[in-house]
Amino acid sequence: MESCYYQIIEKLPWNPVVYLEPNDWGSVLKLLRVILIEISGSTDWKDRAALRQGFLDHNEGLRSTVPKEKFLEFRVEEGWEPLCQFLGKPVPSGPFPRVNEGNASADLTFWGARVTLRNIFKQKVLPVLVAILAVVVGWISWRIMVRM
Repeated sequence: MESCYYQIIEKLPWNPVVYLEPNDWGSVLKLLRVILIEISGSTDWKDRAALRQGFLDHNEGLRSTVPKEKFLEFRVEEGWEPLCQFLGKPVPSGPFPRVNEGNASADLTFWGARVTLRNIFKQKVLPVLVAILAVVVGWISWRIMVRM
């Protein structure tokens, strides 16, 4: 789990979107660092050993606090059965979805950046292009009118 945080943090500073939308993605980067410091209990967000221990301590705290009948420790590899049994629901006939495989969390920054770039284009670039086009068309029309 801890590696996905580092994958995101390592990719974000190199992403131009962080600088185009600093209030959005810059804040995400800062928040991830704060989360890493809070979980690890270390002042150095890069301390992976402290982060791993922080996750282990957090999980152990949950196991010791939450009543067994209200707590499910679930691994995706286990499929539908333990989850459905815990929830008291029938097991679906389809396969268990596994969409968060590999570097999905790191890929999230790519898709988020793509959406942000699309929004920047729609909200900031497109209106400027339309205004420039209107000025150019107006200027060309004026030049044609002057020649007549």
